[in-house]
Amino acid sequence: MGIGVITNRYWLAQYGNGEWTTATGWQRPHKPLGLQLPCSQGSPALLDILTHGLIGGALAQSLAKKHRLLVASLAGFVGGILADIDILVRSSEDPLLNLEVHRALTHWLVFIPVGGLVAALILWPLLRRTLPFRKLALFTTAGYATHALLDACTSYGTQLFGPFSGNPVAWNLISVVDPVATLLLMAGFGIALTRRQAGAARVGVALMLTYLTVGGLQHERVRAQVQSIAAGQGHQPERLVVKPTLGNLVLWRTLYEFDGHYYINAIRAGFGTDAIPGDRTPVLDYQSAFAPLETDSRLFQDIERFHRFASGYLVWHPEQPGVIGDVRYAMLPHEVAPIWGIRLPANWRTAEGTVSFEHFRRTDVETRQAFLDMVLGRIQ
Repeated sequence: MGIGVITNRYWLAQYGNGEWTTATGWQRPHKPLGLQLPCSQGSPALLDILTHGLIGGALAQSLAKKHRLLVASLAGFVGGILADIDILVRSSEDPLLNLEVHRALTHWLVFIPVGGLVAALILWPLLRRTLPFRKLALFTTAGYATHALLDACTSYGTQLFGPFSGNPVAWNLISVVDPVATLLLMAGFGIALTRRQAGAARVGVALMLTYLTVGGLQHERVRAQVQSIAAGQGHQPERLVVKPTLGNLVLWRTLYEFDGHYYINAIRAGFGTDAIPGDRTPVLDYQSAFAPLETDSRLFQDIERFHRFASGYLVWHPEQPGVIGDVRYAMLPHEVAPIWGIRLPANWRTAEGTVSFEHFRRTDVETRQAFLDMVLGRIQ
């Protein structure tokens, strides 16, 4: 199959209301969320936590003998979710604190032994009559070790190599929430727990690794396609990002930087690769755009902090005046409009006021249907 193409005009006629960037178009009311990350709210948060617990529990089960499968399940599950305790670190005076703290210290590889030990100490009063502490620590540490590695496989990433490097590692093999991955782990974990068969847990882990491998192969297919698209336009990408969309390995969001602009495309990687072209948007050079600000002002430093969080992928939000967005993430993979960003105070030129972290998620019927149609290849 070749590269299928649709135009933005056709897309808007089918799924929008004819307006791409105006307030009467796709804009939705926004609510400041402070430290609430889009990936840490509601059902997606529960599914994310469940997946971490299941893979931690499954690995611990794989290491346990039959008579200890129950306690191994509990210990591995607790170890698997404990690293996300950092989501509780909040500040009413600093809306960006959690962006820096979450998936940092507790997700470092070097912190795994400490995290496993803490999990064991938490469970020890409950399980001290059941097994030796060293066995408990083995199970909790095994579970804890899976957390950061799984996060690194997602489209969000984590600070895997801290404190030596603060750069987030995102292999972009699966999305932050992927029901297929969760179901594979749930099957292995559940069978191992109910039938006391560690082999089922090993199969579940193996299936998960196979699924991640498929994600890696899909990633490379899509990356090659985007490079081909860029070459066809005479572009030599300075940076290129390929990310799976929510809950599947078929539809991917891609963007690359060239000559001061980001070029965005959605790629459906089925038996062939179909491209749904998006738009281009100027790169936001925050140092030039905010040159009037003193570099030691809190406002400039907050912008700089968000720049680091977004790995430099900053744009002006096309639908939200005064909002700097992270262009790596959008509700639909061919769109520019970021799903989160920082809103500047109205009088930012005087360096007065502070930023707020906000999230712009659209869950209307049109957006959901558009996403589903893209995944199923209904648009050629």
